[in-house]
This record gives sequence, C-alpha cells and structure tokens, in this order.
Amino acid sequence: FPELQRVLVCCADRYIYSWGDSFEKWVATEKIKVHTPQMCMAVDSTKKLLMTGGTDGDILFFTVGSILVNVRRVECSTEWVCDLLFLDELGQLITCSADGKVGTWDVEWDDENEDLTFQMRSVKDAHEKSIKTQVAYSSKCRTLFSIGYGHNVLCWNPFIASQTHVL
Repeated sequence: FPELQRVLVCCADRYIYSWGDSFEKWVATEKIKVHTPQMCMAVDSTKKLLMTGGTDGDILFFTVGSILVNVRRVECSTEWVCDLLFLDELGQLITCSADGKVGTWDVEWDDENEDLTFQMRSVKDAHEKSIKTQVAYSSKCRTLFSIGYGHNVLCWNPFIASQTHVL
C-alpha cells in the first residue's frame, strides 16, 4: 500500500507484520497474531482489503487503514491455500490450493456498512495435488495461468469454466 507507506508480510510464524517508513528507515509498526500460518496474500488496492491464505484452507480478510482489522474468515479448501491473486478489474479472487484446485470467487466490500460478500464462482480440479500450485494473470491477454506439480501450465479465461490451453 504505497499511499499508506506500508508493506505487509505474512509468515509461517502465525503473524502478519506491517512495516512502515519512519524517517527513511523501515520499522515494524504492527504485528497481528492469526490462528494458523498464512502462506500467501493478495490485495484489493481500491477497497484497501487484504486477503491471506492459510495452511488450514481458510482465507482471512482484513481492512487496511491506520491499523489492520480482521473482518472475516472464509473456508476456501480442505488443503493449504498456496496462492492468491486478486483481479481488480473483475472484483474476483483467484485461489490455488494444495489439492490442485483453482478457484474463482466474487469479492465485494461495502465500506459504508463494513460488509463483505464472498461467493464462489467456480472451483476447478486443475492440477495434481501439490503445495506448489501457483497462479498469475496477464491483463494484456486477459488470461490466467496456473501451474502445479505436473509442470503443465494451464491457461484460463476468467469468464469460462474450463481451461482454454495447456502449455
């Protein structure tokens, strides 16, 4: 969050750290204890919403302001959440989990009522079971790319339920 001059980090030690710029020196400004190690994170920069994925398969949602506020915990998978990617232009969160599934979720945050809507759009059995499942997005091509243990890269159109190509 550059406008807040903060860097957020999730760690296997069950903490989320916030680092701030203080007189040209980065210092830890906040340390939040969470219930399980968090392995990945994504942000909705317009709504200032932080999402983290844990080893229990849950996603934690935080609002980001002067402090982090945990607003919701949502079950995403029965396995580790390995990677998260938020697509600002679609308002969607893409998840990859250790069971090889790639999920697409609609995320809406209502600032006025401080209310989160999180709804599954689709979950696909995409890859072999692995903690190395990852996802990336090309806005130029409007294509998602996921990779898992099988070393195949799957190409996805976020608007279609199945992959479009295998690399």
